[in-house]
Amino acid sequence: MAVLTGLNDHPRLWRIPALGIVALLVTLIAFAVGTPGSLSAQGGQPPEERSVGVAQVGVGRDHACALLTDGSIDCWGSNEDRRGSDPRGEYTQLSVRGSGNCAVSAAQDVVCWGGNGYASPQVGSFTSVSTGWDHACAVRQSGAVHCWGANGNGQSSPPPGRFAAVAVGSGFSCGIRDTGRVACWGGTARLGTMPDERFTSLTAGHAHACGITSEQDLSCWGLYPGETPIGKYVSVDAALLHTCAAKSSGALTCWTNPYPTDGYLWHESTLQPPSGVYQAVSTDLLSGCAITMQDRLVCWGHQYSRQDEAPTGQFRDLAASWEMTCAIQTNGEVKCWGDVPPEWGRDSEGPYRDISIQGQVICAIVLDGSIDCWGRGTYGRPVEPSGSFRSISISAGIFASCALTQNGAALCWDAGELLAVSSQTVNSYTGPFRAIDSGYADLCAITRDGRLRCFNTHIYAPSSLPSYIPSSLYSAQSVSVGRSHACVVLANQDVGCFGSNWHGESNPPDDHFHSVAAGNGFTCGLLQTGDLKCWGYEYELGEQPPAGSFTAVEAGRAHACALSDSGQVQCWLIRRDVLDVPTLLLDRTALHATGRLAARRLANGQVEFAFDPDRGDRILPTSRFLPPSAATGRWFNSSVVSTDDGREIGKISVRKLEDGRIEFGFLPSGGTERVLPRSRLFPANAGDRWLRTAEFSVVPQLSQQ
Repeated sequence: MAVLTGLNDHPRLWRIPALGIVALLVTLIAFAVGTPGSLSAQGGQPPEERSVGVAQVGVGRDHACALLTDGSIDCWGSNEDRRGSDPRGEYTQLSVRGSGNCAVSAAQDVVCWGGNGYASPQVGSFTSVSTGWDHACAVRQSGAVHCWGANGNGQSSPPPGRFAAVAVGSGFSCGIRDTGRVACWGGTARLGTMPDERFTSLTAGHAHACGITSEQDLSCWGLYPGETPIGKYVSVDAALLHTCAAKSSGALTCWTNPYPTDGYLWHESTLQPPSGVYQAVSTDLLSGCAITMQDRLVCWGHQYSRQDEAPTGQFRDLAASWEMTCAIQTNGEVKCWGDVPPEWGRDSEGPYRDISIQGQVICAIVLDGSIDCWGRGTYGRPVEPSGSFRSISISAGIFASCALTQNGAALCWDAGELLAVSSQTVNSYTGPFRAIDSGYADLCAITRDGRLRCFNTHIYAPSSLPSYIPSSLYSAQSVSVGRSHACVVLANQDVGCFGSNWHGESNPPDDHFHSVAAGNGFTCGLLQTGDLKCWGYEYELGEQPPAGSFTAVEAGRAHACALSDSGQVQCWLIRRDVLDVPTLLLDRTALHATGRLAARRLANGQVEFAFDPDRGDRILPTSRFLPPSAATGRWFNSSVVSTDDGREIGKISVRKLEDGRIEFGFLPSGGTERVLPRSRLFPANAGDRWLRTAEFSVVPQLSQQ
């Protein structure tokens, strides 16, 4: 075995050839409507076995589509309005936004499918199309722009002249003239002054626009465009309130607009793209995808957080929300998974006896009955009232948080610091109640005689539940409020539901239930036998509930979790929205971690070790020292090594050999087999100069399956 190679003190520089300007990213600003007759029967299915790459990608609200190099289109995610279906035929350009899609066919016609209600095909010689929140525009072969859809602000009335590209926002449109200058029309008051530069690509968000100039610089303008980063870029895409771009080096960067509240930062993971080398990027409010240099995809963010991958351990209480799940461990501490914000700002660590979660606001009851809330809500960081509250009774809503007091009253208060400062609103519903639950903006409570009462908890948000409650639900024992429906367990152990029933979520089976959990378009129930049953979203029901005996069940937006008799948590996907990139389109190698292990001997005899990635600075794990007294032959692991984009890639392993040398290895996250790089032995007489192993790659267990 060779000794570690003594190199310079800094990781080697990353060198890649300069990337060319990629295709105009007008295609990434889209949002369109359907032509059902031209769609395949199923959405979100893996493509056929073929050797093709990804030419363009577009990310929507809960789905995504990719234009492949053979001209076909593959979509995955939600298939509501058939937005996730694959259109038949050959295409040259793609545009995705929100719940809809448009594409230019090989015959130069525009085909649209999905939501938005302006699905009529546009026949003619078109070269590109862009769809927005209420209209769409396309560039003809002649350079003229043709728009259709809403025109209340003149957004569908383009000026005359020749254009090279067009980008559609919300109530406005912009285009690049054949001179390279930008012209905008429609509701342009919020865009402000147009930049006096020549552009090669253009993108439009909700109230701002960005473009790449002929010098590869970024330029953004409009309402809250954010602080445009400096550098050379090849791709840019503007979403609702943030923007993502790919640098000429291939690195990704995302930045948020300085909106007056931080409510739109619920999904901060969208702003944290993965490291790697990319040629194009597409983003929406909840997630993003980028095309690697191998013409494959890497996706990240809110929609790509796996809700069905529950942690190991023993738990005693469970709570689920939109894209996040939390559970109380047997020691009273909380563990969360899914789309968890990087910074919680928690006030304490418990121990807790009850927990509830909505959105990204978590509230828990401490052992003394006080309330502790953390996370981020629509109106800033959450606040909590003083006092003592009963266990298993708290419910944190998006617009207000509510809890059940010791005397049975339901107390609701403003969910965020911004509202609390402006209004100091606290509502109390006297009851007395024995159970409560809240959803989007509704609180439902059960009186001690079993009567169900529901309240709208915030003046700024309309109720999502009907005002009429069927009298058949007046013998309620427990209640669960979903996105737009609610279900109760009755005294006879039947389940009754009211509210929306678009997918059968309010049609419970005839069975005896212990508890029920209402989600977004589906419901899951725990039978008296301990078994699980779910209903709703029949046309795209994902996995069936796990078999076994359970004590509790919770429902989120597209997933559900249950607590087993032994205290284990099991989760499964009800709806396969945008969570699964088709396997043949996914670039797993882009998520490999490549680098070298580095080590040096300190004056006190300890050996310090680190990880040198291919790109970026040396990573020093918190626990990174091997003492002189370490046992011979035994492997010691460092703390977790995390990359600059927050990915946990594994732990550094070290052990002392009989002759005093130190052997190095690396244990990838989620793996059991240690990676042993070449030249991995640290000499017994080495000094304080950093020495490094040969380069190696590790593949941490991916969150995408």
